[in-house]
Amino acid sequence: MEDFLRGTFVPKKRLGQNFLVDKRVVARIVEACELSADETILEIGPGTGALTREMMPLVRRIIAVETDRQLAEKLRTDFPADKLEVHCEDFLRFDLAQVPRPLKAVGNLPYYISSPIIGRVLKEREVFSALFMTAQLEFGERLVALPGSKDYGALSVLVQFYADTKLLFRIGNQAFRPVPKVNSCFIRMTLRNQPAISVKDVQFFEKVVRLGFLQRRKTLLNALASLGRKDMLASVLSSSGLPTQVRAENLSVQDFGRLADLLLEAQP
Repeated sequence: MEDFLRGTFVPKKRLGQNFLVDKRVVARIVEACELSADETILEIGPGTGALTREMMPLVRRIIAVETDRQLAEKLRTDFPADKLEVHCEDFLRFDLAQVPRPLKAVGNLPYYISSPIIGRVLKEREVFSALFMTAQLEFGERLVALPGSKDYGALSVLVQFYADTKLLFRIGNQAFRPVPKVNSCFIRMTLRNQPAISVKDVQFFEKVVRLGFLQRRKTLLNALASLGRKDMLASVLSSSGLPTQVRAENLSVQDFGRLADLLLEAQP
């Protein structure tokens, strides 16, 4: 693999290509995925096939979605077609109707596209049982952040609403080629059969969460101004057991659920 990276192939910065080359990290990732012989895996961005090669003997089949045409052709050449099905496509546009469900998705994700990929997995959550991924360490810390921390935001709330998420281990930047400027981590995101809490309107709940963090320095009273008059918002916050000067970063997932339900009832 490293010979390939030192050869004619030039990693593309526009695709955020940083390939995993540390065999110890690869082994640790594969072990963490808890693979079984009867399952099909969806691999997002397999690149040169470092994870593919180690996962293949442990599963029934791998469906690989790789946007780089040169890498997709290499994968088709290096692996048997009965074990690896390669699609040269952008995962964000890939037709998920053609995959069995539910299935695990595994990927060494480009940093710049981690959030959209997670967004699609959450939107199409009936397709997936879990997502295992490498991501930038700072991004991973945001996913699992707790209320009151600087990393806690709308992404934290929504991911934790839909999934049981855990940062399993950190990965130094030297495990990749080219070497990125930042460290990474490996994350397990297990999709919930039902959201963490019950809310009356999921779309409205998501709207309240996003509005709350849109300008995080503002109090919720001001951040949610588009949802109604200030006196109504103050009354709803009080009914939720929250002070009028509270900010979104101090609310738990449960707090947001209770607040969204009361705000929905108060809508004209």
